Amino acid sequence: MQHKTIITPKNLRIYFISTLIISLIITFFGNDTLDNYATVFYMITGSPIFTIIQIKYNSKLNLQLKENYNEIYDKFKESRGYSKSEGIWTLNIINRSDNTFEKSLLETKNSELINIYFIIKCSITFTYLSFFLIIPIALCLFIKIHIFKL
Repeated sequence: MQHKTIITPKNLRIYFISTLIISLIITFFGNDTLDNYATVFYMITGSPIFTIIQIKYNSKLNLQLKENYNEIYDKFKESRGYSKSEGIWTLNIINRSDNTFEKSLLETKNSELINIYFIIKCSITFTYLSFFLIIPIALCLFIKIHIFKL
């Protein structure tokens, strides 16, 4: 029996937009005690969740490539850290301009592996977006409280 994942790039987008909308609703329409927690809510449900998803799926990608597609793994692996552990560091792979890693994955025609890669790519993007959107949410809250005195 194959385990079907509920985490897809589409579901990550829905989660990101939902948490952003909920935070904005709390910020603009919440009462005085509730709107103080809008940025805390967004900080907890944004970047940390996407980072955890990225780390989990990065380890899955490394494991599957090491077991099934050793030539791709050997081509893109890097040694990092004090212990010099080897692995594919997806942030470096995603930032490559030639897209050779993505092309290599698409050539495998392994839908699960390709899906894992796109989940990692989306979660990295949403990690950065949710981290940097904390500032505008906090500014909206500041404007609401101190300028409009709502």
